[in-house]
Amino acid sequence: MFLAKRFPVYFGTDWTEVPFVVSSEDSAKPPVIMLGMGARPQDVEIDGVRVFRYPAGYEMSRLNFQKMSYPGREADSAWRAAAADRIEKIRKGDLIVHLLDERGQPVLGGSVSAQLERHFFRFGSAVSADVLTAQGEDADRYRALIQRLFSAVVFENDLKPQMYEKRREKRQMSALDSAIQWLESNHIQLRGHYLFQNAINSTMPQQIRELGMAKYCEKLRASIRGRIEYLGDRACEWDAANHPIAWPSAKLLTQSDGFGAVCEDLMREIATLTSLPLVINEDNLSDLKERQAHATWELLKHYRQAGLRVDKLGHQAHYHLANLISPEAFLKVADYYSEVVPAQLVTEFDVRTNGDDQLAADFTRDMMTAVFSHPAFDGFLSWGFWEGKAHHGECMPWRKDWSARPCGQMLEELLGNTWRTCVNLAVGAEGAVGFRGFYGRYIVRHVSDGKTLEGELELTPSNLEATVRLHPKPQPEGNNR
Repeated sequence: MFLAKRFPVYFGTDWTEVPFVVSSEDSAKPPVIMLGMGARPQDVEIDGVRVFRYPAGYEMSRLNFQKMSYPGREADSAWRAAAADRIEKIRKGDLIVHLLDERGQPVLGGSVSAQLERHFFRFGSAVSADVLTAQGEDADRYRALIQRLFSAVVFENDLKPQMYEKRREKRQMSALDSAIQWLESNHIQLRGHYLFQNAINSTMPQQIRELGMAKYCEKLRASIRGRIEYLGDRACEWDAANHPIAWPSAKLLTQSDGFGAVCEDLMREIATLTSLPLVINEDNLSDLKERQAHATWELLKHYRQAGLRVDKLGHQAHYHLANLISPEAFLKVADYYSEVVPAQLVTEFDVRTNGDDQLAADFTRDMMTAVFSHPAFDGFLSWGFWEGKAHHGECMPWRKDWSARPCGQMLEELLGNTWRTCVNLAVGAEGAVGFRGFYGRYIVRHVSDGKTLEGELELTPSNLEATVRLHPKPQPEGNNR
């Protein structure tokens, strides 16, 4: 079996030797090298291709590869200090808390701590409802990591039209129901993905042939209504339209005979069915030289002029070695789209670096930092986190055995420490305490004479003073599912 990998090559006007590695699990079917140069107009001269065969088990790291990187990766890059200043300004607030005991009297004396449990900003990942509700060690670790680091998730497939309808028709909704209940009980927000897609996927052509376009549209509308009704306000938002522009070779429903302007009609209808924020979700938005980026901007402008409600733009943000962007350039991209849409978020981030795990960790960290520092954004979700359940498992932060790649280690530090508020407080007059922290949901604990009381509060830009009534700390349940 050929192991397909993409190796971007960078060169200038001088002759450059570019080494790279391919491998095959089947010696009877050796690897095939294909040189793709059709993405942009260019003239390329190739002097020759040499192939060296190395024995099985050879340590490929000994070879001299062309190292890839991106501008702004350096530790002393100027953008970092500016981003840190913006994060301090727009993602934190000063909170005054008035603490009351079980009897409603001000808490006096003892020690008080406040710990951020869930960010107001939506840090998270795509997840599977089946794994989220499964039994076993892997499922336990899956849930524990989500509980520890994330404030929002999105089901990768479970709410897409075909997958949802298949579950419903086969009466297999229990895992989805239980997964949503688990998320609610752990105060983890859920994004709805997606109501309809313009790019034709592998299952749609057969349905269109069998039903005809009119009946297909009717079935799609019914599915949209059913999923909106099923999820209700248990979601924080919906990806209303997925891939409305799509990649250059994609076949689109809007190009199909009889489909016409139904995408606009669907957007209008969806806006009447739910008050949740509606997101246009698209990929390849970072390269402003590409058609997909400009066409998405024009679509958002057109929808706004036509009176169609679009609350956010979702950057799918699938990166690989050929399209890594500098953090400063991404901030300019965000400004560009802010002209035509009120808010943005990253919805499906991943980065494939062909085994360069440190590059993946650094790029992820810098993209998260840039996004967290931009006022238009309210979320950053990856397209999976565990190799055991992901589309591109080799680039996941955690391997199948749950050991952390450098990216996983970075996430533990960034979300578990750097961007986490945990403070010990001195109780002032009348049980008042104050602290500065990241916006989000907090657990407040008071300990006095061996007795622990705790309560919950939210620190948001509009809630900078709160009164919290404390109660005895609840006993932990035996099962975290």
